[in-house]
Amino acid sequence: SLEGGGGSGLQRQGSGAASDVSGSHSGHALSYIWSMARLSDTPGLLSSDDEDDGGGYDADGDAGRDCQLHLPPLPGGRSFDEEYEVVLVIDQREQYSRPGGQGRTSALHTMADRIKTQGVSVEVTRTLPTGDAVWVARSRSDPSRMYVLDFILERKGVNDLAHSIKDSRYQRQKYWMRRCGMSRTYYLLEGDPSQEGSLSEVERKAIKTAVQRTNLDGFHILYSSGCNTTILLLVQLSQAIARLYAGRRAPASGVQGVSGSTLETLEGWMARVKETQGKMTVRDVFGLQLYSVQGCGENIVEAILAHYPTWHHLWAAYKAAIAEARAEGRPRPEEAAQRLLSRLPVSGNGMAGSAGATRAVGDIVSAKVYNHLFRAAPVHVNEPPRQRAAWEDM
Repeated sequence: SLEGGGGSGLQRQGSGAASDVSGSHSGHALSYIWSMARLSDTPGLLSSDDEDDGGGYDADGDAGRDCQLHLPPLPGGRSFDEEYEVVLVIDQREQYSRPGGQGRTSALHTMADRIKTQGVSVEVTRTLPTGDAVWVARSRSDPSRMYVLDFILERKGVNDLAHSIKDSRYQRQKYWMRRCGMSRTYYLLEGDPSQEGSLSEVERKAIKTAVQRTNLDGFHILYSSGCNTTILLLVQLSQAIARLYAGRRAPASGVQGVSGSTLETLEGWMARVKETQGKMTVRDVFGLQLYSVQGCGENIVEAILAHYPTWHHLWAAYKAAIAEARAEGRPRPEEAAQRLLSRLPVSGNGMAGSAGATRAVGDIVSAKVYNHLFRAAPVHVNEPPRQRAAWEDM
């Protein structure tokens, strides 16, 4: 059973109200904060006539409103349900609790069996190139044919997240998830940092900052108190995705909200992501460097890269700004470099200068990029002349 003690429902972030989504597991203790619009209520994907009976996820917000629904190949007149089933694919390296001294693989298969008892199909035999779980459409007539749906999830225990922040895995994993071709990206934090005795106060604060930043980077943040609630969450997500595709047919030309372009096969997607990771470009390396700067989220990084695709491009712009400020006789020419990016427009899709730009990088983040990645040494107002001369020769 997935049931446990305590209350029920998923609580909306920033709201004291709870929405009961636990179905037959109404007694299960859920500590999730849900920041995603209900999958089955996404405008443009389902009409009002298609709404479910309230058993799905419900939250305020517009996440996913503009995302089109891509379908696998569908013969004329056939629906998605007739041709495919939604399958949860979990990375075979995932580790779950091991009751009774179970091995890692045995514990993973036990967890998968518990999910299957809830009517969700699961596969745990693959090593995913990014993320810990994806959802696929598996052909009913040929189970070897699987197409990757537009959903990917990364799961992190609080201790693992603390370690991944220290060794930079946290940034790299998010970077590749955002570049794997899926627009619905989820980050699941398992456990409560405030209740984990092995964490220092510094680590707890780092986790809180990392989660907030991940949310700003465009990920949907999910919270789980432990393995049981994680299993229930995966069941609920899988069921919601299945409802989203239920009854879908190949669209006629011009149907709003549904794309006629087909999805990648699972094997093709895995090969493409692995190839991309194996051919990391100078732009990718610079992007990862920018991610290390506090305040540089997905959209800001993409906006900077759109104008300055490499470290060298931005450094050349910094030197030009400093030279111009020096020629004008400004007392602190480095301030021109610190403000260089401040007015760079940032849009929701991360493309600088696009029509959807709604904000700028800002003075604070602009200065942090320069100070963190380009400044050789701190420069102060009352710095010694020799230090100033050494800096100006850079």
